[in-house]
Amino acid sequence: MAVLNHYEQKFEELIEGIVNHDFGVCDSFLPEDFARALRLQLLSEFEQNKFSPASIGQGNHQRQHLEIRNDCILWIEPDSSNKLEREFLDLVNNFIQYLNRSCFTGLQHFEFHYACYPKGSFYRKHVDSFVNDKSRQFSLIVYLNPDWTEDDGGQLKLYLKDKTVEILPLLGRAVCFPSHLIPHEVLSAQNNRLSITGWLKK
Repeated sequence: MAVLNHYEQKFEELIEGIVNHDFGVCDSFLPEDFARALRLQLLSEFEQNKFSPASIGQGNHQRQHLEIRNDCILWIEPDSSNKLEREFLDLVNNFIQYLNRSCFTGLQHFEFHYACYPKGSFYRKHVDSFVNDKSRQFSLIVYLNPDWTEDDGGQLKLYLKDKTVEILPLLGRAVCFPSHLIPHEVLSAQNNRLSITGWLKK
């Protein structure tokens, strides 16, 4: 029996969580040095004013609704030449291939963005699947917040069938769940809350 490498072990943790609980949480999904380097990359882009206010909806129906969400984002280009971003996207691609081999998910694409929730920001309850576009199969979030505590807020709140779960956005932690299945929200953050958020798609 083949020995799983670090990332394959983390992939298995996420998959096991999804199978047994409808969502997976994995601490240290990203090694600390890698997570901190991505955090610095995000902050550099933010300081250069490359982020834009996030919107809801799709295509021509995209609109800003600050009463629903007031974070800001920067899309990561799939052909990015940045070494850190390329390494992260390669990791995502490896996860897709692992899911396809082990769970026959038929995933083909992905899209990811940096997300910054400044102090007081939130994203009200929603699902990640569009009415006329079901290509998003799994939502994957990786957090970039060192020394985060309960007092900092910004929890990801998942609305499961029989309960709710709140997850702190800790450095290197990953959360994955079916995009169409679980309503969720981001509770108000009391400090700048940073993440990479995206979707695995058919």
